[in-house]
Amino acid sequence: MSRLARTFITGLLLGFGGCLLACGGWDGGGLYKARGSWRGRKDPYDATYRVGLPGNAWRPHKQRGSQVAWERRDGAGLIAARAQCQEHGDRSLDHFLDDLRLDFGAWREEPRQRSMFVGRESLRTRLTASLDGVPVQMEVVVLKKNGCLFDFWYMAPQRVFARYLPDFDRFLGGFSFPVDA
Repeated sequence: MSRLARTFITGLLLGFGGCLLACGGWDGGGLYKARGSWRGRKDPYDATYRVGLPGNAWRPHKQRGSQVAWERRDGAGLIAARAQCQEHGDRSLDHFLDDLRLDFGAWREEPRQRSMFVGRESLRTRLTASLDGVPVQMEVVVLKKNGCLFDFWYMAPQRVFARYLPDFDRFLGGFSFPVDA
């Protein structure tokens, strides 16, 4: 696993309070299935959703605490998605996006863009930041749908960021929720 991937996943886990404690439900394809919980009941904080496949240059990246993550085979990028249901209250998308910056230093953000995504308002922004001293560029999308908060990330070194951004858009383009598993 590349240093970028390790640093990114660690940042996600710490930034969101480590709320996702097991890496169940994802087989490395486009479908993430909500984990079962105690006695076979569905975890009420988890969701089943589908994302697009980013392409052949990406491999599944599984790490305890992640839901869906793809790492470039050359280690030069990471794409991830996460859902959290019921625990987020009625806060704004801006508030959720602001929460994501907790583990990043030297955060510089381009103007936020609001748009409709899968029939709901979403917020998308591009960031330049430092994560554990590693300079990175990121594209982040946050969305609330049917009681769940979704965040989607693409992170790469600045020198290759624009080159792999279409892979992130392909990943987003395949998103659907709810889905039957």
